[in-house]
Amino acid sequence: ERYIIAFSVAFALILYTVVLRMHSPRVLIRSGAFPALLRGDATPKNEAAFLGAVVRIYRKTRKPPTIVGSGWGFFLKHDGAKGKRIFTHNFKGRSPRNLKRWRAGTTIAHVAKELLKDGVAFGSHPTMDYISLGAWFSQANHGNSGDRGIASSKCLKNARVLNMVTGEIVLMQYKEIRILFDGSDAGNHVILDVELHNFVPNIDVQKRGIIINSPETAAEWLSPGAYLRLCFQG
Repeated sequence: ERYIIAFSVAFALILYTVVLRMHSPRVLIRSGAFPALLRGDATPKNEAAFLGAVVRIYRKTRKPPTIVGSGWGFFLKHDGAKGKRIFTHNFKGRSPRNLKRWRAGTTIAHVAKELLKDGVAFGSHPTMDYISLGAWFSQANHGNSGDRGIASSKCLKNARVLNMVTGEIVLMQYKEIRILFDGSDAGNHVILDVELHNFVPNIDVQKRGIIINSPETAAEWLSPGAYLRLCFQG
């Protein structure tokens, strides 16, 4: 009986560990919201469910919900997602109404994998590719571009943005998104989906490391022709 109990406990702990390493639980943990979904939170899978959750939460609390993509922003700020929350990690993939558009909860890694099928890639994107597209553009996340690459913001053609207070949906360009989400009422808005462009051919590039310990090696690191540059100090 002791062996049976020990095996059962060990199996349960292993199963629990495996579950916690799945994408959905890790989103909740990173955003300080585990366990969740027992207090009026929502994990919509389509736009109708998303809009319905926004309306339900706003009517009940008179406040717009807190939007959680992949949870990295809350993790880095050491500040959990407060209030009623909408998790977008299941709101992913291409929009069935327009296959050129991607739902905001889709990760960069997911889109990059799909782009490989067409032999193209992002010209640049944020360092962490398991953040959501909505977070990429609303929070102005960026990578480490070199002189030969393009700014990560150039990948966005436009985005549909929902005002969670009024229910209005507006098609916006990146400059408009920056003004809106850098403003004081950014929390009233959420990106629903995006259209991407300015892809580049998917070619092999060589990664190279340089120890910068002199003006000459610094100049070598800064020499033209790099798609990306990254410098570690300390």
